[in-house]
Amino acid sequence: MTNKARHGTRGKPKLSFVVGGGAALAAIVLILLFTVFSSREKPSETLRPDDRRSGAPPFRKDGIVQILSPDGVLLTTVTAEFAEREEERVRGLMGRMQMAENEGMFFIFEEEEPRAFWMVNTQLPLDIIFIDGKGIIVKIHTRTTPFSSQSLESGKPARYVLEVNGGFCERHGVQEGCRVVSTRNGRFQ
Repeated sequence: MTNKARHGTRGKPKLSFVVGGGAALAAIVLILLFTVFSSREKPSETLRPDDRRSGAPPFRKDGIVQILSPDGVLLTTVTAEFAEREEERVRGLMGRMQMAENEGMFFIFEEEEPRAFWMVNTQLPLDIIFIDGKGIIVKIHTRTTPFSSQSLESGKPARYVLEVNGGFCERHGVQEGCRVVSTRNGRFQ
């Protein structure tokens, strides 16, 4: 068989070989893309190894909570998981074994009224920040005691509560009278 007979005219490869080779290359590219994108973590959830062992749900990044000084200067920003439903508010941060410095849980209630929280089944020392319906911090309990059944009260009516790592308020200059603004999916709460 001559070179011409094996490869068609003038020694060029047959079209079916070129198409087949191109399809194989495309398949390899698709497999690589699938592997890269499917191995990435969902951007809205973070599950740490310690939380897996405790059975805690993954941390959801539902929105942003900004804390401003009374004169409007931005003190800090917290990426927050929003607890709006009763079962989310009851569970809170129970079972969580760790939380990043600028992460927290933002509790949203229907009504503004006196509130009380406790630390039963909560392993992390927390700063618990009570916020009224206008977004003003009315009470802060700092460095709470893990697993305590002591009632931590707001003292004044509160519609929102932000839980962050113990000592957070001191490290960022957060105090009663500061203002809190939250956004969820780009919209102010």
